[in-house]
Amino acid sequence: MVAILFVVGFLRPVTVVSGKANAAEPDITITFRGLMVFDQLSGHVQVVRLHSDADHHTVNIRVVGPGFPDGVDWGRNLPKGVSLQFEVLAEPALPPSASWGSLVPFNIKTLHPTSVTLGEFTRKRDGFGPVFTFNAGTFDGMEPENVDFISQLNPRVRNQRVPTLVEATILTLDTGQIGYLTGDGLDPFRLPKPEGATKWKITVSNEPDFNHVCGYHFRQYYKGFEYTRSGPVGYTAQYYAVPTTPTAGPCDGSHTQTMTLDEIVKGKQTPQAIETRPCIPISYY
Repeated sequence: MVAILFVVGFLRPVTVVSGKANAAEPDITITFRGLMVFDQLSGHVQVVRLHSDADHHTVNIRVVGPGFPDGVDWGRNLPKGVSLQFEVLAEPALPPSASWGSLVPFNIKTLHPTSVTLGEFTRKRDGFGPVFTFNAGTFDGMEPENVDFISQLNPRVRNQRVPTLVEATILTLDTGQIGYLTGDGLDPFRLPKPEGATKWKITVSNEPDFNHVCGYHFRQYYKGFEYTRSGPVGYTAQYYAVPTTPTAGPCDGSHTQTMTLDEIVKGKQTPQAIETRPCIPISYY
């Protein structure tokens, strides 16, 4: 568990009411975009592992809200070893809680069943980072698309419905609840309950930078996984994530050409030609 870097009087984490369970607009909305891994909930705490090792991607946390209408980058180009935390704090009340809605990110482990020769597909101990911990919020997958997962070993994992981003919503109570962002080497950022119509919007992203090369960015995840017996995941065992119905996305915004599974597996055409949604978040548990 990431330790909070400071103490504010007698404040403690408390349960917050999700904006999705209440008609009121959420006071805090956190949007997650790009390459990152969501752990299974542990003790009502959500851990998100960003992927700063991904080539030509930038980890960035941006905050927009009361007093910051143009937004501010709270953390940018964050290195792998940084620990980050978001907490909702208030007077002693109920224990903290994070929860999920109906749509969770695609679990990459389902692509790699345990085998006698390879062993178990597992996350490397230091495979991902920075690590971001959340004690509150209702998380839910958003903007789902149908995706084919294609590898040279098994080109038939077809038509999986996966979210292309994740959103967490929080409705704070009128009892002094306050949101806090803290992190190694970063100034703590305080998010008091909004008094007007302007709410807090936080974007946690790990998307392509200006130097990226269009292609199957999903394969960047394999830098952080391995097999317990055979070690690194070989090229032929790595999966591409190909949208079933291509739409313009954050990589190139123009390429909509499609290929057959056979053409992709046999390398008859470069994957750069059909990049659309290159950076879907995943889960692992």
